[in-house]
Amino acid sequence: MTRKKRRLLTGFSIFGAGLLAAFLLNAGDLLLLEERPEPSDVIVVLSPGTERIEAGVRLWKEHYADKIILTRANTGTFTVQKTEALGVPEEDIIAEEQAHSTYTNATYTKELMKERGDQSAVIVTSDYHMRRTKFIFEKVFQGSGMSLSYFSVPSRYEFTAWWNDAESKIMLWKEYTKLAGYYVLY
Repeated sequence: MTRKKRRLLTGFSIFGAGLLAAFLLNAGDLLLLEERPEPSDVIVVLSPGTERIEAGVRLWKEHYADKIILTRANTGTFTVQKTEALGVPEEDIIAEEQAHSTYTNATYTKELMKERGDQSAVIVTSDYHMRRTKFIFEKVFQGSGMSLSYFSVPSRYEFTAWWNDAESKIMLWKEYTKLAGYYVLY
């Protein structure tokens, strides 16, 4: 190999290593999306997570919408009763109980919104789940004429220094694996 080719190969290797290092240092931050919710017809809270329900109820109390859809409702602690206990009357809660993935959260939510005549929604989920959620909801709702805004709920994971916490490492790579799968499938 000539000296020029070795230098070129070394340069590309250093550049590639730098890109990889930059990605790894920022991998957690790249998952997170911060947006402001918009007043809407309905608040959609994705399961699971009590903290997600609490955030959805807070938005409801702040009059972002009059109704709350709980996706995959009544699974574990993610229940209509929990939402009622936080102050939302039963008539303002819509339980969607069929979803089993982020994709089906989006498809069943869209069906419910169409049935009800809703034109807008605030989507509530955990911060680490937001990039994938927004990707799939935007795909499913494309061309529907419905508008979506998003509200991230802080999670217990430490994504700014994910390499220091075993649980955060696992969640980060799980989320990237799922995100990659969704990009391939949809």
